[in-house]
Amino acid sequence: MELRKLEKAPDRPRSGKNPIAEQMQAIVRLLSPEERRALLRRSNWRGLGESGFTSGVLAAAAALTVYWPNPLSIVVALLLIGSRQLGLAILMHEAAHRSLLRSAGWNDRVGAWLCAAPLLLDLFEYRNTHQQHHLYTGMRYDGQSGDPDLVLVRFYPLSRKGLRRWLWRDLTGRVMWRVNALPVTTRLGYRIVGPRGPVPGPQGQQPIARQIVDIWKHFHRSIIFYAVLAAGLLLAGWWLPLLLWFVAWYCVYPLFLRIRLIAEHGMVERSPNLLANTRTTLAAWWERLLFAPHHVHYHLEHHLMPAVPCYRLPQLHCLLKKKGALDQAEIASGYAQILRLASARE
Repeated sequence: MELRKLEKAPDRPRSGKNPIAEQMQAIVRLLSPEERRALLRRSNWRGLGESGFTSGVLAAAAALTVYWPNPLSIVVALLLIGSRQLGLAILMHEAAHRSLLRSAGWNDRVGAWLCAAPLLLDLFEYRNTHQQHHLYTGMRYDGQSGDPDLVLVRFYPLSRKGLRRWLWRDLTGRVMWRVNALPVTTRLGYRIVGPRGPVPGPQGQQPIARQIVDIWKHFHRSIIFYAVLAAGLLLAGWWLPLLLWFVAWYCVYPLFLRIRLIAEHGMVERSPNLLANTRTTLAAWWERLLFAPHHVHYHLEHHLMPAVPCYRLPQLHCLLKKKGALDQAEIASGYAQILRLASARE
């Protein structure tokens, strides 16, 4: 098959050709024009349906703790909220590819304000860095070129003890505290180094007013979002859902996010061959609810055709499987298999 010509591609493109782009073009040529049009068609209704599902689950989790407050409902709510925070990250990812909604303006508004802002992220900054991840997937990163996301999975596999230690850091909030402190302290002119806290950087000498303006410039959407959310919930007397939102954000969301990242690009070949450096995970319904919202577990298919909306990835998977394009692809049978692979080091 034409796709297999790229199996032994070099770490860097030669003669100005990008092997990732060539492999994507080979996939496109496998599909008929009708199949391509059907896969690439964006729908405002389908995009709003994906967003509405995540919003509905968050509302249901909040109502569960308000009207039935007990330890079991709180645990269930934490799991649901953490999974839907991951869902917001996936929807932001869709908006970064301009495939969440058909309208470009509304795609960016919904992605920036309702998906990225709750996670202290910026859609437009993410879009720039994520494009590089797609162009150079699996290629060694040297600070300028290559895949910048390799740093997220470079240590896997770990030993069982090592993996448990990292999962425990996620559950206790230490990882997310550092992740959320990093962008804020960076804007203030500091850099986080070591256990003693931030170290002043060259921007730390700027007037405090200038630093505040810089914080507002980069986080104004998040500040406005949380001001409105907190005011609405507190005025309604729903203080417990607000508290659980932050507990889930610091302790549950990073755990689900780590498992998802390991599944996508962990323990795979470091080469520009998409069939070997990116994994699809066939997930059960409860795994899709927790670890893989919005069909993100079809990650290889997404890399092969990044413009396909998330709600059409199952259709793309079936087409490629039928045509034999996935015969030698990296495909896992579930997230239990992913955890076994991630803890396989002696």
